[in-house]
Amino acid sequence: MATGFQFEHPSLNWGAPDVYQEFQRFKQHVEFTFKGPLVKAEPADRAGWLGLWIGQQGREVYKTFVWQENEQDNPDIILGKLETYIRPRTNKRVARFKACQRKQTEGENFDNFVKDLRLLLMDCDYGNTEDILIDLIISGVKHSKVQERMLDKGSDLTIAKAIEIGQQFELSQKQLKMIRGEEILRVSEHSYDKKKDHKGTKQQYRRPPVNTQNNNRQDKRRQDTYHHDHQSKCGNCGTTHGNNRCPAKGTTCKYCKKPDHWLKVCRKRLRKINMIQEVDQNSCDSQDSGDELLYISTVKTETWRNSEDRWIVDVHIGDKALPVRIDTGAKCSIISKKSLNKLELKSKMFEITDSKKILKSYTGHKIQQIGKIRLPVMFKDREIHETFEIVDMEQDNIISGDFAESLNLVKRIDTIDTIEEIAKPNELSHDFPELIKTSGTLPGEYRLTVAENAKGVVHAPRRIPAAIKEKAITELRNMEENGYITKVEEPTEWVSSMVVALRKDKVRICIDPKDLNEVIQRENYPLKTIEDVIPLIPDAKVFSVLDAKSGFLQIKLEEPSSYLTTFNTPIGRYRWLRLPFGIKSAPEIYQRIMDQMLEGIIGATAIIDDILIAGRNMEEHDKILKQVVERATKHNLRLNFDKCFVRKAKVAYMGHVITDKGLLPDPAKIQAVVEMPAPQNKEGVRRFLGLVQYLSKFIPNLSQVDAPLRTLLKSDVLFIWEYEQEKSFHELKRLCSTTPVLAFFDVKKPVEIECDASQEGLGAVLMQEGRVIAYASRSLSESEKRYAQIEKEMLSIVFSTKKFHCYIFGKKTIIHNDHKPLEQIFKKPLLAAPLRIQKMMLKLQWYDIQVCYRKRKRHENIRRFIESIFVRRKQY
Repeated sequence: MATGFQFEHPSLNWGAPDVYQEFQRFKQHVEFTFKGPLVKAEPADRAGWLGLWIGQQGREVYKTFVWQENEQDNPDIILGKLETYIRPRTNKRVARFKACQRKQTEGENFDNFVKDLRLLLMDCDYGNTEDILIDLIISGVKHSKVQERMLDKGSDLTIAKAIEIGQQFELSQKQLKMIRGEEILRVSEHSYDKKKDHKGTKQQYRRPPVNTQNNNRQDKRRQDTYHHDHQSKCGNCGTTHGNNRCPAKGTTCKYCKKPDHWLKVCRKRLRKINMIQEVDQNSCDSQDSGDELLYISTVKTETWRNSEDRWIVDVHIGDKALPVRIDTGAKCSIISKKSLNKLELKSKMFEITDSKKILKSYTGHKIQQIGKIRLPVMFKDREIHETFEIVDMEQDNIISGDFAESLNLVKRIDTIDTIEEIAKPNELSHDFPELIKTSGTLPGEYRLTVAENAKGVVHAPRRIPAAIKEKAITELRNMEENGYITKVEEPTEWVSSMVVALRKDKVRICIDPKDLNEVIQRENYPLKTIEDVIPLIPDAKVFSVLDAKSGFLQIKLEEPSSYLTTFNTPIGRYRWLRLPFGIKSAPEIYQRIMDQMLEGIIGATAIIDDILIAGRNMEEHDKILKQVVERATKHNLRLNFDKCFVRKAKVAYMGHVITDKGLLPDPAKIQAVVEMPAPQNKEGVRRFLGLVQYLSKFIPNLSQVDAPLRTLLKSDVLFIWEYEQEKSFHELKRLCSTTPVLAFFDVKKPVEIECDASQEGLGAVLMQEGRVIAYASRSLSESEKRYAQIEKEMLSIVFSTKKFHCYIFGKKTIIHNDHKPLEQIFKKPLLAAPLRIQKMMLKLQWYDIQVCYRKRKRHENIRRFIESIFVRRKQY
């Protein structure tokens, strides 16, 4: 039942109002699946998939069927029996009633409406359904203009033409909205035109749209009556009365304290704030009474934009979260009375005082406030006190631009440095011509050290395929001419085999030094990884990557060591004059030489033959680049200009993409995972998990999601690919294709860890200033699953410190956990803790940590991380 395709599995909803119609949808989905992803599956396998898709109730029905020989392995027969079982439950009278009642709903796509009508007609038992379908479309379509166009066609209207009319109208409406603007505002009450001040207000109401098709007297009379009723409503009291008989005259509004109108029609209460301006008391006056204004009681945005909420953030006041909108044009911060009450501030220090400031919207209208209050606002690791103006209305809480800047939510930028990328990589040689003159021979000679009493091994020549033999011989001649290898005439103790590797249309000559590597003594010089490099470039914005040409071949060998590398070829024996690929100590040798060459240059580092240069701006970057070029020239390092990339906002480096925003996985690695077919054996599972493990720091709860696949690798478990493994396989592909951007680690910034434990595993997130640096997770052993919850939570702390040791060792680290007793345990003497927890706490003595309790609501990163484990495990 294995398949290498990721596809949506059909499912049958037995609780649908019309089970037969639901079955028709299900059957169509199944047929397309069998023709697509499962086209190569055997009939028996398809029948097995079908048994999974019909659900538990379907399998109960399946048990009641009577089967002939081999019928249970035929999915078509199974579908036929299910259809026969379900069909008697339909009623054509009910189906016809539903079809006649079907109307196009608000916002429904026209094609979806027609498709649904076709499905309804399948159960109606009509003869010719085309005419019926046309009638149902005309009667049920939402727009009257579409009905008019269809009726104009008369008897010439076909179903194809009707669908074309509906689709064309829908398309034109979308294009019209795009031309006029993306957002449509709907006025849910009435719009007023203010001609005078409120004491002598003349109201002009918009007349409701008149149906031009109904011109009879009755409709005309009804429209006139409607218009008259609405024209006579008073703007000061909201009722209908004669001239000079307003009941609100002489009264005072309870909201704005002004005369001659009631609170329910008070325009100041109905206004919405768009942008707040802080003005002095002396400058506020009722000078807008003579202006012509449009008052809107309720405004609703129809278009939903994902980007709209990115300016709303959660800040914390005490232990309560407060959503606020960042308004860089606002001169003060405001909070609604409703939001203030939710904060439940009981301390006497939070007192509401009178405000001597008056708020105005961007149109100049005054906004009535209750008072002001000073609150301690916390965002990430920064806490600042801010004065909020309090308003009694339904309105987003707003923080001003100055306060948002103080919280590091926004940053004012006067000028933007443009990163000018070099158009072609080889223009590096144009900027630094001295690089062309380098010989490609690093200073000094290297000696290969072998173990004492090591006995030489001589390998016989290997046959080379005829198709590449001439290319291999030509490459040997070129390498001899360039001084990389030389002929050997005398006997040698060591002779290795030649290996020919194809690279596009070229060949690459290497050796197979398997026996030689067993006796070579390594330097054990530490090799760098991407985790070692990232902390060195926390604030970098401009990057360059320089690639050394034929890296190892730039290191000369001493003559005795050269004879150790003798190898067989079709045209005799050769020995290497340079350090060849395949020698086990070669990467360590080259890493040491590169570290020595770049020593003292801050912002430049190398992982073997790939040099990374990073600067906070263009000026700093170019200064570092110049230093690196000077060192490379001095050491005669030759670069491969075709693989050098200079002054980039993002670069590919060591299987990752480094950007000014953070770290991303290499798209090629992601594509390799996504395109990998489903494993057919344990070795295939091992290969797939190996690829996924490379992306582990980008994937939350990896240990839980891949658990069904890891189970297959156990020696006492047979390879059986079932639904559980299939789901895990596709979920891992999805997670790999949606990896987040990880922030750069900065040793100068404070470090936080959020950790948690579930019944199945442990999870941890390393963060700085609220941004994720890395994820980590592991599953619990069978004995660990039997721990008490407090012991599991302590285990998650031990796991997180061990996993992030390179980041937190020697730094003050705050660890957040949502298990409150742990916070108190760390405040007490070690001997006061239970024995098992004591052992765990001893492992934490290396670190300077502070364990803090964080409420589950605020424990959001790791909570979502761990809870997703439960969801997926239950689905399995």
